[in-house]
Amino acid sequence: MSSDRGGRELLRIIRTVGCGANCGKTQWLVCCLDFLKRRGFCTLAIKLTPIRRGKEGLVLEYAPHLLRGGELIPGAFELIERLDALLVEGKDTYRMHRGGADRVWWVLADELVGQEGWGRLRARLEGVKVDYLLLEGGGFFTFMEAEGWSQKVFLVLDRGEGDWKESTHFWKDRADVVIWNVRSGGLEGVQVDCEGWRGEVISLCLAAGVEEEVLEDLLLSGFGGEGGEGG
Repeated sequence: MSSDRGGRELLRIIRTVGCGANCGKTQWLVCCLDFLKRRGFCTLAIKLTPIRRGKEGLVLEYAPHLLRGGELIPGAFELIERLDALLVEGKDTYRMHRGGADRVWWVLADELVGQEGWGRLRARLEGVKVDYLLLEGGGFFTFMEAEGWSQKVFLVLDRGEGDWKESTHFWKDRADVVIWNVRSGGLEGVQVDCEGWRGEVISLCLAAGVEEEVLEDLLLSGFGGEGGEGG
């Protein structure tokens, strides 16, 4: 485990959220995992998937006991560690594993579970010994409080504001770092006013990889204080 100045164990949390599907969240997380593995850190990567009413297909396939009469049980929460569910080629959890995570979890939960979801996940984390916890997805909770945990939120954007999902507006005011994921063709024509945003705004081409010095600066320093709001 890494340590803070007081000599106590300090778990660092990297939370990655994005503006929509295929914006580069998992790509960024895999870059982080590869870097941290090469630096000798132990990591746990967690994919957060909120289940929306009327879209219970994943639950039916992977956690049918969360359904009652074909409908999602209110407050449903399932932490999946089964390799047959995680290591399916193409899944984000598969990419996390291939990227170098020492452990991978997948959390399926009622989108309305809210902060109770964080409480249940935190309970499962008791006794888990890792240096870095990497969460992908805005998920079903926003506030993360735990003594001795240092948190950093990354928001990945690859499109104009008119195409963001609703939760992006919440995270842009709370992210420590905003990553413009520049794809082939760049971001020409994309107009976003970043003035007044809380976090640092940087441009990266995640598909081309991220320079070692950039990863070192973003992942080894500048984490927030213990506890508090995720972002």
